[in-house]
Amino acid sequence: MGVSSLPGGASLDFESEHAASSGGEALASQFKKSKDPTQCALLYLCLDKRTVLAAMFKAVKNDSLHKFFSRDFTEERHRVAALKNACTLLSQHRYPLAAAFFLLAGKFGDALDTVLNRMGES
Repeated sequence: MGVSSLPGGASLDFESEHAASSGGEALASQFKKSKDPTQCALLYLCLDKRTVLAAMFKAVKNDSLHKFFSRDFTEERHRVAALKNACTLLSQHRYPLAAAFFLLAGKFGDALDTVLNRMGES
């Protein structure tokens, strides 16, 4: 069985390595279809693939989000910026991206709350 660590110490347990790799292929396929990294940002962050996500924003020439996702989120000022962006995204009803920004900010409970209680509203 494969185990993928999530931010905050949680983990995903895959039934097999094939399941883990096919999940990665599905992510890549989703990005190729939409060319919009915001559509899969939450999942990439859950899989601890922030640098891949930053590269995806660079590939679609979204320099502001490329620079943002390239930041060092162990620094408090970057986590605060992520939290402020998450709150703005919530007010815009952009729930999946808001949850992703909550993850960057280290606010796992808020990310989970957004997914469980708000994503059905959009």
